[in-house]
Amino acid sequence: MAQNNSLALLDPDKNIVDALAWGSSTNPFLEGSPFPQNPEQGKSLGRKWSTTTENYIETDNNQNDFELQTPTPRNQNQRLESQPETPPLAVVINEIAWMGTVASLNDEWIELYNTTHQTIDLTGWQLTFLPSDATTTRIISTFAAAATTTISPLSYFLLERTNDDPVDIPADQIFKGALNDDGGVFELQDSQGNLIDKVDCQRDEVGKCIGWFAGKKEGRISMERVNPRLTGTDPNNWDDNNQITINGKDVKG
Repeated sequence: MAQNNSLALLDPDKNIVDALAWGSSTNPFLEGSPFPQNPEQGKSLGRKWSTTTENYIETDNNQNDFELQTPTPRNQNQRLESQPETPPLAVVINEIAWMGTVASLNDEWIELYNTTHQTIDLTGWQLTFLPSDATTTRIISTFAAAATTTISPLSYFLLERTNDDPVDIPADQIFKGALNDDGGVFELQDSQGNLIDKVDCQRDEVGKCIGWFAGKKEGRISMERVNPRLTGTDPNNWDDNNQITINGKDVKG
């Protein structure tokens, strides 16, 4: 094995069953685009695990299907521990309707915000969610199937659950799977695997998530970031929507 290389799994007839390329590899064995990094010492390239399907992710694209992991031979793949956030929080998780809307508790949505004066392309980025009662992270979006993969300067990107019904603003992407009511941890990583933003949860004395930082089920009031240029792991940087600044309506108006 070497940097900027690839490997393939062949069947008895020499047909390629699976392939992986990494770094700047120009070798023929790859699916989609190569994973952009070479693993450092003590790390491995591992296929991502989906808690939604309870299986390894296979989209025929090495860049989307693999990540840097802790080596786990003969065991289920394990993600690396969270990295420090990368200033200046160019794109942040800005608002979360974890409780749904008055029309339906299933109409959950997530809003991202571009804090910069530059258009940012989310191609290859990844938004993940670790529910309070889970040990495996769920991928919310790789942005591959988004209607658009770019966020304009000082603008928003809307992800809606299941379909485009939750609010009357067109979704930029649809995601699958519920956001539980007792909190969880969101992470947003760029195409190089750098942690760009993180949203934590309220925790008990042993460190278990016991709730979101803000938002209310009663009245279906969303959880809003107070200052998008400050960390999302500070509970003081989150508050309930003030019900005055409301952009968009649910299906019941």
